[in-house]
Amino acid sequence: MTTLDDGLVVPAQLAAYWSHVKAAGLPSLVISTQPGVAALDGNKFGHVPVLPQGYDYPRDDAGEYLFPLAQFNFAQMPALPGFPGEGLLQFYISMDNDLDHFDEEPTAPSIKVLYFEPKEMATSVWSPEHLFTDASRPIKTPQLLSFTLQTDYMGIGDSLTNPHHFDAEAFAAHHPAEKAQLLEFIHENLVRSGHKLGGYASFMSEDPRCHEPLLEGYVPLLQIRVDKEDGDEGMHRFFIHPQQLAARDFSKVVYYPDTW
Repeated sequence: MTTLDDGLVVPAQLAAYWSHVKAAGLPSLVISTQPGVAALDGNKFGHVPVLPQGYDYPRDDAGEYLFPLAQFNFAQMPALPGFPGEGLLQFYISMDNDLDHFDEEPTAPSIKVLYFEPKEMATSVWSPEHLFTDASRPIKTPQLLSFTLQTDYMGIGDSLTNPHHFDAEAFAAHHPAEKAQLLEFIHENLVRSGHKLGGYASFMSEDPRCHEPLLEGYVPLLQIRVDKEDGDEGMHRFFIHPQQLAARDFSKVVYYPDTW
């Protein structure tokens, strides 16, 4: 094993290739959670959002209320390059989005992603109370969030977020005697498949951007990992085009669920 300048300890074969791995790095905010109720304008999963006075609570196309999956207050978070430095970003999803019954051809649930500038942030506190007691709600227990700014070096199955991505399989193939051990180390230490903003995505099924021309150029915005009732895991994953992110336009965010 070799210790790199940043203190990371990696196999010698990977250390010799580290300049290429480092060049593929992307900034991300790794999200840690603990049960609890955040302040109205705080960072949270699965609890009451803050909305501007007079703003209608988000509904889907059928008029049903959407569940508040996540809220981020950028003024209370470490700065993430490319993301807003202030304001509120909120993710809403339909109540019928159930990763426990995900199949090969799911019906995409309705989503809304809202961004409010600080001058819009505000005073409305009403949310449909039944959303937080309904057994089908996507997040059962409200979560407090904390953040760590880290570098993402790769994602499993993600070759599209960065054209200079690190191909772990190709790298390990050059070291056949140690291939299995190298891939195990890489997946355990370089792949961050939990909650995060930005960075790379990791997929158990195919990257939807591979076969959908309308998603060309889209990059990961948010992923939330959830434990399913059957003991498996699932992922709420959102993508955005960098130009839309720079313009603070979240109206065309794409949602993609994954499960394994």
